[in-house]
Amino acid sequence: DTEPSVRCWALWWVIRTFLQATAGELFLDELQTDAAIGGVVLLFLVLNLLMLNLVIAIMSNTYETFMKEAERQYLMDLYQLTLEYSRQSVVAPVPFNVFFMMFDLYVFHEYKDKFDKCNLWRGQGRSHTLDLHLRRNRPIDEII
Repeated sequence: DTEPSVRCWALWWVIRTFLQATAGELFLDELQTDAAIGGVVLLFLVLNLLMLNLVIAIMSNTYETFMKEAERQYLMDLYQLTLEYSRQSVVAPVPFNVFFMMFDLYVFHEYKDKFDKCNLWRGQGRSHTLDLHLRRNRPIDEII
């Protein structure tokens, strides 16, 4: 049923199964010589290796894209946490912290002209500017 040159080949069934699994029916009856069969086997090995490299490259590119997005998301989360928790804390018991709050309001009122001149927190309303003033984590003289 097969050619005499193919009968003596010990791995014929393994190679035939491999070829049919990777590419379907190949009309192997038309391949009459060992060189033709060897060429087809070599071609499929090279093409499978090429396809594997292509899949690795695509996955590597996808991984890099996701890592960049994860880094961007991490920095945005870190910024949000810093923005949320960077208020200057007043270490005073509850009845006495009112004095510190009043002092902060006084400092804000005194520096509001400087805020406007240096365009610090430009385009914000007064309540938002006050909120940003209270969120600072350095003395106001270092900011202006």
